[in-house]
Amino acid sequence: MLNRSGPAFVALLALAAAFLYGVLHLFALRFAEGGVYPPYSTLRADPVGAKAIHDALGVLPGVEVTRNFRPLPRLETKAPITLVYAGVDWASFWEPRERERFEEIVRGGAHAIFAFAPIDRPPQAYEAKRNEDLQRARKEQARQEEKKGKKDAKKDGKKKRPEDEDLEKFAAVAREWGCTMSWLPPPPTRAYQRTAQAAAGQPLEPEVSWHSALAFTALSPEWQTLYTSAGQAVAIERPLGRGRLVFLGDAYLLSNEALRAERSTRLLGHLFGGPPTIVFDEEHHGVREQPGIAALARKYRLHAAVLALAVLSALFIWKCTARFLPPREESALRDGVVTGKEAAEGFVHLLRRSLPPDAVLAACVEEWRKTSRHSARDRARLEETWATEMARPARERQPVAAYRLLARALARPPGKPLSPPNSA
Repeated sequence: MLNRSGPAFVALLALAAAFLYGVLHLFALRFAEGGVYPPYSTLRADPVGAKAIHDALGVLPGVEVTRNFRPLPRLETKAPITLVYAGVDWASFWEPRERERFEEIVRGGAHAIFAFAPIDRPPQAYEAKRNEDLQRARKEQARQEEKKGKKDAKKDGKKKRPEDEDLEKFAAVAREWGCTMSWLPPPPTRAYQRTAQAAAGQPLEPEVSWHSALAFTALSPEWQTLYTSAGQAVAIERPLGRGRLVFLGDAYLLSNEALRAERSTRLLGHLFGGPPTIVFDEEHHGVREQPGIAALARKYRLHAAVLALAVLSALFIWKCTARFLPPREESALRDGVVTGKEAAEGFVHLLRRSLPPDAVLAACVEEWRKTSRHSARDRARLEETWATEMARPARERQPVAAYRLLARALARPPGKPLSPPNSA
């Protein structure tokens, strides 16, 4: 039986469980929409996300689509892939090991697509500096988290190289690939009303809407222009080893809104016409794989075990706060004094609980036989009296009168007869 605080505790526990369920439900709705992720992430289902292109490619026969949440040096590829960076910032940075691994993958036959986050106008000097500082800080934080979590330097048994401490601007690496980032002139009307025209001889849509001021100039002969806007190249590609590099100045083409409102099927078919294994990189968005207990629980599907531990913890707390004992009788406590009983009364209660009434006399005689120190004559008188009592029919026996008769048999002088139990 629970004490008075039991129902209140159960009600409190139910309210806490309902509140927790509501919070988790709200988070689930937020994560389902993807609003917690950066723009052009394949985890977002709203207009500025890229979940639609990810899911659409995944249903094509022979095409395998995955997401990458780990730094590029840890990306393992068994065959050439199509590596997609959707919504990458023009002021982003490379790590030396990251760039080396990227060029190794592309020169081995992979296709890499860089779709830059749209910017509606050329940034001012202070805006460009602030954006570069922000991108550098993000890259430094990601690198420190990776080194802290995995401790690559200790694991490899090597000393840190001096170049590992330096980050390279994406624009500087692009110049080494024969491309310079530039800006389109301000549009006559609004920035989002720009358009891009397909280069001569390209089997693409003749014209697509364009929402970014980013352009590419000073192109080396290896680069091939796909689209131009205001006379400048805004979508280009080039071979690199056995692979291919593609630069799109506007990532809007890969967004959910673009696939719904103005789908450029020819351009998309050209972009994803390479290796059938397509990897959308999420690590550059800051969405990284975080090793830990929670990640391991999700990986090995230990949700039921976690729920069982939570229930056991709740039951343990309940056990520690509630007593499962019957309430005390108030009549047993009078003025704070507990009344006791004599030893004889306790012995009687013990006999009542241990022996049936018709077996009490036989038990007394048996115990007397074991412990008596009387003479043989006294024993003979007791046995004679006991035999006489046991010879009576069961209905005529009187245990109390027989007990008194046995007691007098032990005390009477020899030769004196006993009166029957009825006359006792």
